[in-house]
Parts: sequence; structure tokens; C-alpha cells
Amino acid sequence: MRGIIEHVRGAGLALLWTMYIEITSILRYRFAFVSDVLVYTLVFALLMVVDAGQSLSRRYAYGDYRALLFSGYIAWTFASAAISTSVGDTSGELMKGTLYRKLQSRFPLEWFQLGGLLSALVVHGCIIACLSGIAFVVWGLEPMIDFTLGMYLIIASLGMYGMGLIMGGLTIRFKKIGSLQFLLQLVLLFVSNAVPAGRGIAAYSRVIPLTMCSDLIRLHIAGLTDPGGIACLCVVSVLWVVVGCAVFRWCLACAKQRGNLLFY
Repeated sequence: MRGIIEHVRGAGLALLWTMYIEITSILRYRFAFVSDVLVYTLVFALLMVVDAGQSLSRRYAYGDYRALLFSGYIAWTFASAAISTSVGDTSGELMKGTLYRKLQSRFPLEWFQLGGLLSALVVHGCIIACLSGIAFVVWGLEPMIDFTLGMYLIIASLGMYGMGLIMGGLTIRFKKIGSLQFLLQLVLLFVSNAVPAGRGIAAYSRVIPLTMCSDLIRLHIAGLTDPGGIACLCVVSVLWVVVGCAVFRWCLACAKQRGNLLFY
């Protein structure tokens, strides 16, 4: 029993220490924070200029389509951050030549990357707070601060972290996949219904946590609920994490077998 307690305590400390290192590292490079706010603002401004999302008012019976579009956009930014975490951590460790140290730990590499995800969500929450302030000043969009919305975003981000683990596994296997990661994030913006897509595409993309999250958030804003949708989001997110861990481990084993695990 004591051994189990010590293991759990060690895992918790490892997670918190990873979060501390990641957050201090991000704060050390403040320009990256400012550039993220600027890029996300410019992309959303482009969506507002082209009047994307007008169909959302009819779909959710809610007058302000801009609020619905903004909520889906926020969900997409969190999903993008979750995907980038595993790829960024893995490629960074490979470039620094420190990946082998984490592989020698008694905790799996995915656990350390989970700490990176949690720290990324904290920092990204600050980015979205700045973006929400800009959206309020420029477009008059009321800030959306709600426990339920935050819960949806966290659950969906964990599910998208599973997708990120798949990309992280491909990073270990093939080393450089930056273009593929960018393509995936761009496709998700439209396929996941963050920006309105056709009903056929949205129906097939409901296996993606981001799609379900965007739908639940918009229903909540419109004063509607979908209890079954909440349960499905939890189940789908867990499945993505399980699949992501399995693919990540498989890619790790393939890299070890080929003898290029620590090469970059």
C-alpha cells in the first residue's frame, strides 16, 4: 500500500514539475505569447470580414451568429494547442537530445506530455482572455465565462490530446511533420464545424471531440442542453486518448527497432 501511495505521489510531483517548467519556459518568451494573440485575432477578424457563420443562427435558433462562431473558434484554438503540445514536446526533446532521459523515467512519456498539455491550457486560457477582450472592444461580443463551457473545453482538449499523441508518435517515427500538423489544424477548422460546414460533413466529423464540443457550447449559449451529447463527448475523448497512447507506443517501438529513435 505504501508503495502505491509513493508511486501516486511521485506521479503527481512529476506532473506538477513538468507544468512548472513549461509555464516558466513560456513566460520567458513573452513575444511568442503576444504573437499568438495577434495571429488568433487576425484569423478571427478574417472570418468576421467574410461573414462566416451566418447559418449558425438558423441551426441553433439564436440571433447573434457571431457569438456562436466565436465559441466554435475558441474551441478550435484549444484543440490546436492540444495537438501542438505532443508534437512540440517530442520534437523539442529530439532536437535537444534529452528524449532518452524521459524514456528512462519510471513514468511514461505520455504522462510528462500531459503535464505539458495542462500548462498549455493554462497559458492558452490567458491568450483567449486577451482575444475575448479584443472581440468585445472591436465587435461588441460579450466575454463567455462559464463553468460549463470550461468543462466542455477541457474534456475536448483531452480528447484532442489523443490526436496529438498520434502526431507525436509520427514525429518520433518520421522526425519532421510540421506541414502535416499545420494541414491537420487547418482542416479541423472547417471539418469540425468550428466554422460552419455542410450537415453531411458535420455528421461524419462527430467522431472528433472538437466537433462535439463546438456543438455543445453553441447549444449551451442558445439555452439548450444535450445530456446524451455530454456523455458521448466524454466517451469519444477517452477513446481518442486510448488510441493515441497505443499509436504513440507503436511508433516508439518502431523507432527503437529501426535504431533511429534518438536521431533528428
